[in-house]
Amino acid sequence: MKFFKKVIVIALFLGLTSNLIALDEKQQNNTPLLTLSKNENGSFNGVFNNAPLRGILKKVSSYTGLEFSVLPQVDASYTLKFTNWSGEKLIDRVVRDISNYRFFVKNNTIRTTKSLILLDSDGKDVPMQQTFDIGKADFDFDKRFNGINQATKLNVPLIELPEVVALMALSEQQKQHDLFYKRVVNPNNPASAYTFKVRYSKQHKMMIPFKKNGKPESKKAEGFMNFYTVANAIIKKQNFLEVYRNGKDVYLRFKDKALKDTFMLISGDETNMEVVQKVGTKGLPNMQSRLIGNQDEFTTLTEIHHPKGTVILADVVITQ
Repeated sequence: MKFFKKVIVIALFLGLTSNLIALDEKQQNNTPLLTLSKNENGSFNGVFNNAPLRGILKKVSSYTGLEFSVLPQVDASYTLKFTNWSGEKLIDRVVRDISNYRFFVKNNTIRTTKSLILLDSDGKDVPMQQTFDIGKADFDFDKRFNGINQATKLNVPLIELPEVVALMALSEQQKQHDLFYKRVVNPNNPASAYTFKVRYSKQHKMMIPFKKNGKPESKKAEGFMNFYTVANAIIKKQNFLEVYRNGKDVYLRFKDKALKDTFMLISGDETNMEVVQKVGTKGLPNMQSRLIGNQDEFTTLTEIHHPKGTVILADVVITQ
C-alpha cells in the first residue's frame, strides 16, 4: 500500500494529473474463461467456460442486475445476462474470489484470441486492443535518450524554439476539448483497465478528470499526461531549465546538477509531436514516460520503477 501511495505522489508531482478482465495465461488452447457477446437488442451475455467457476457465480449473483443460468447443453459453461452493467465492481469481486483465475474477454465480432472490450455508460463497446499494443510494444527509453550526451547547448529563449511553439499550440487546442482516455495498467500482466475523461477547468486553471467508465467522477485523482500538462510544466519551470539540441530533438534539463537525471525530449511539430521524459529524483521512484501524436489522437506510455515492482500505464487518448 505504501508503494502505491508513493506512485500516486510521484505521478501528481510530475504533472501526470494519472473494466478489466485480465488474461488467463494458463488457459489451454487460448480458450477464454469468460466470453462476452453482444445481442441484437443491445444486452450482453457472458459465458464462463470453466466448471469450477460455479461457486463464483453464486457469490456474485447477489449483484443488482446480474442474472445467470446454466447452459444445459454444455455442463462446463454458464451464461450471464447483464441487465445493469457494473463490470468494474463485478470483475474486482470475481478476481478477488478466484485469486488464481484471471479473465480474458473476447469480442465475438472480432474473433481474435487477444481482444478486450470495455463498456461505457451507454453500453457501447470501447475497443481496448490498441491500448494493449501500446503497452506491450516494449519502447526502449534508454535508446531514445542516447542523443542527449551529444546535444549542443543553445542560448535562445526556450519558448522561441519551433518544437516548443508547436507544443504550446497543441496545448491551447486541448484546452477547448474533452480528452477521452482508454487505459490499461501493466499490459503484460494486466492489473486493471478503464476509461476516463478530462477537460480544462477555467476555475482551477488545470486539466481535471470528470468521468470514469462513463460515469461522473470528481472525487478521485487520475494520473495522466497530455500536451497541456507538459506545456504547463515547461512554462512554470522555464527559468530553471537549460536547452540543448541534437538534430531534430530538443532536450530540456534542469540547471541544478542535483537534478541531472531528470530531463525532457521534445521532437516534431503539430502533425506529430513526441515528448519523452525521464525523472530520477532521489527518494522517489524513477519514472519515464512518452507521449506521441497530435491534436486528434495521441498515446502515452508511463513506467514507474520501484524496488518493489514496476507500474506501467498505457493510454490511447482521443479528442472529443
